[in-house]
Amino acid sequence: ISKAMSGNGFKNYRAVIHAGPSGPPVASIAVNWTAWPSPYFRPHALVCPRDLVYLADEFRVWELDRKKGEVTPYPCDVNGTIADIASDCDRERCWPVVLLKGIPPTVYDCATRVQKVLLQSPTAAERFSTRGEELLYVARGKRVLQYGWSVSRGGWAPQWDVVRLGTGGLDAMDVIKNRLLLFRTEDERTPGRAS
Repeated sequence: ISKAMSGNGFKNYRAVIHAGPSGPPVASIAVNWTAWPSPYFRPHALVCPRDLVYLADEFRVWELDRKKGEVTPYPCDVNGTIADIASDCDRERCWPVVLLKGIPPTVYDCATRVQKVLLQSPTAAERFSTRGEELLYVARGKRVLQYGWSVSRGGWAPQWDVVRLGTGGLDAMDVIKNRLLLFRTEDERTPGRAS
């Protein structure tokens, strides 16, 4: 259904049958009926710190007002194409942090309005997640690497491989407390993609 809903080249993306959640309970589920800002709006990344919801398309960061069901631009002056979105929080608030496409990839903090480079990155980064203000996990190709902030180098320095993904890519990732969650799609019906 997600491929049909997001377009992705399917001709029937407008003919989605909205079915309620089913299956064993794994988390509390709430449906948020939302008015997109445009019929052309296609977010490709989201993050939900605490009770907030931030979305990103390729060009801007957005915030979902869950009470009103409206999506409005978030004040984040991104100067590049957005690959993914994560968040950071202090005791009082949370804010979006953006991974920008390019070589080397950069991370833009919407609160500080500072863009910092991922050092030693010869290829583009597709996904990322934050763990506090001093650690990042970044998906590049078939690897997920841990990055730490380097004061002396003024950028995010790779520390080590956390996991090698093997076949297939990564659909999403997040850090909850001290756990790195990796999400990917595998289909037993597709030759070479079964786990």
